[in-house]
Amino acid sequence: MATLLFELSAFSAVDSTARFAGVLTLNLVFGLAGWLCFRLPAMRLVGRTYVAIAALMVPLTFIAAWVFLLLQQYGLSPDLAIAIAAASCALLYGVLAVNLESKGYALLSLIALGVAWGATLDLIDPGQWRGPLLTVAAGAYFVIAHRSERYARFHAAFSRLADWAIHIAAFGAVAASAVLAVNLPGRDGWQVAAATSALVTILYVAYALQVKSRAGGAVAMLFLAAAWVSVLNILDLEPLTGLLLTPLIAVYILATYWTPRIAAVGLLFVRWGEPLIHLTTLLALGWTAYSARRIFDGFPEQAWMLAAASLAVVALLYAWYATLSAEPYGGLAAMVALGLACFCLVNGTEIWPWRGLAFTPVMAFYVLVASRRPGIRDLFASEPEVLITGAATVAAGWSLYATATMADPSAGSAWYPTTAALTVIALLYGLDAHLRGD
Repeated sequence: MATLLFELSAFSAVDSTARFAGVLTLNLVFGLAGWLCFRLPAMRLVGRTYVAIAALMVPLTFIAAWVFLLLQQYGLSPDLAIAIAAASCALLYGVLAVNLESKGYALLSLIALGVAWGATLDLIDPGQWRGPLLTVAAGAYFVIAHRSERYARFHAAFSRLADWAIHIAAFGAVAASAVLAVNLPGRDGWQVAAATSALVTILYVAYALQVKSRAGGAVAMLFLAAAWVSVLNILDLEPLTGLLLTPLIAVYILATYWTPRIAAVGLLFVRWGEPLIHLTTLLALGWTAYSARRIFDGFPEQAWMLAAASLAVVALLYAWYATLSAEPYGGLAAMVALGLACFCLVNGTEIWPWRGLAFTPVMAFYVLVASRRPGIRDLFASEPEVLITGAATVAAGWSLYATATMADPSAGSAWYPTTAALTVIALLYGLDAHLRGD
């Protein structure tokens, strides 16, 4: 066929319309011969061969029409021509796939469908939204793969290949969006990232629920995080971005420990929800530290307050996580986060040199929790000595440092903060021994 096109294009004695007619006639002859042979049982294999030749000639026939009929001179754009040709091929190959029960034609049909959508986007020129709009192809493949069960022959031919096409199209959309987002200034890039991430999240939630795929659930949760971060960057609420990431931790806790109660969801989000809880916590705290350092450079009190707010929310979330998961390390993390939140809060207040004394309520709280009934103690104070001794060390060290850095450490008043803090620490150790019977 390629040789024929070359010969016809070089044979100037025949006008362009006749040359195209020759290509079209040859295509129709193969198609008709294939159809006639396929109707005869003895010639069915030959018929399949002729049909395959005719089917593979169809794209070349469209190329011949473009070349020989000079369609561009009549106002037909290349993008529109490709879209029409690809859509026609997708329909033709789809019909052949169903009637011949051929996965090969199904593959060609799916490829042609993707090409048709890509050419359509080139035609309408959506600009920066090209990447997000590519997810429409992934959605179409999802419908073909998993919502066509009522059409048995169609489903048998297309379902498995369309399932793979979902992921390829989604990857293409994400890659195109990433390239566009990197090259766009400021919020425009984040808007593209947010739109694509949100659409991919919806796609993979539907995929996970339909196929009962834990991997699909993991992808959905990852892109939910990407969408969340993108939206926060669009809103540009610095220095609160890290703090506003903490609700995402709550979403992952719900996905991990609440959705299993829904029969249709089951354990789809459990396996990967657990690590995402902790990774999101690290991201939120890391972003808070970055924002505090960048925005509040020269204003340490405000930076400490921001850190205290994020740590306090993390402490509450990990307390909730511990009660749902019954994991002692979750309760221990909540207690440590609470202590760090109080540390930051005290640092952000103007009560020097009494900060060590102000920190002793944290030790008191640890003593109280460690003396509760076994269910609470084992969950939130699995390492009571570490918590209590750590809080006592911070309070005592802070007080001693305050005394040592005073203008005249030898003065009696310089030792008041240390004396008060050490006295409270001693009383709390006595209370701990009494409550726990040590």
